[in-house]
Amino acid sequence: MRLPLPRLSATTVTAALTGAALAAACMGAAAVSASAAPAPVATVLTAPAAPVLSAATPSDRLSDRLAPGQSLAPGQWLLSPDRSHGLAFQTDGNLVAYGANYRVLWHSGTYANPGARFTLQPDGNAVIYAASGAVLWHSGTYISAGASLRVQDDGNVVITGPGGQVAFYTGWDRTGLYPGEQLLAGQRVTSAGGRYSLNLQADGNVVVRASSGRPLFFTGSYGATRLAFQADGNLVAYAGDGSVLFATGTTGARSRLVVQDDGNVVIYRRDGGPAWYSGWDAGQSADAPRGGVQVR
Repeated sequence: MRLPLPRLSATTVTAALTGAALAAACMGAAAVSASAAPAPVATVLTAPAAPVLSAATPSDRLSDRLAPGQSLAPGQWLLSPDRSHGLAFQTDGNLVAYGANYRVLWHSGTYANPGARFTLQPDGNAVIYAASGAVLWHSGTYISAGASLRVQDDGNVVITGPGGQVAFYTGWDRTGLYPGEQLLAGQRVTSAGGRYSLNLQADGNVVVRASSGRPLFFTGSYGATRLAFQADGNLVAYAGDGSVLFATGTTGARSRLVVQDDGNVVIYRRDGGPAWYSGWDAGQSADAPRGGVQVR
């Protein structure tokens, strides 16, 4: 579904995500449809909900890319060639990648900074500056004058070098993971309706959030740099040194992971049954790390 024009509606975003350079990885999109939740009753937690921070509404639309030295002013955005996805530099200072129906696919976490500016510098680094001149976020992509930032039809926002090598990417539009895929720090997977997301935060914590920012589930895997859905079906959060900080223990469940519109993140077996789930939204606000539920 294409983005209606010319305006994006206000969208609530909260988690502050990293802007460090990400390692190059595959960029093919994977289409996954949400499925019904398994039957066990979810645990209800009682911690206060996360604060709600409302994003501003972008307006003007430009092309699908920036060249070195080009900028987006507050309220401007880029559109993918088929107009299905957008990158908005909002008037609150947040840089947001949107999918169809304004699903937030990625954001820089730089909201509450009116007067900020976003530019792709001549050295290839994409930077958000505060009105004071302080750096709020940057991609860490010092690659050369031949860099390009573009929004792809699959929802991925990519910075490439002059030879086409990928130096940074936000992650494509998807509602789940297939074996062999992963999230890097600052990336997320969003449910089909945009109500929930699975996030690998900048601090390494794996968090399932409602669109209001309320945490439904988290692992406590601080220090993780990637969340890998392995070929054997195990979902594992790895630290930079390769040590395991969290795992679902679902070796053998070689089907798919889905972020559902009921708030549940489910790893399904090939026969369609659940192997693991995080727990759906029963109004809880997570106040302690959880391991999820294995289904034998």
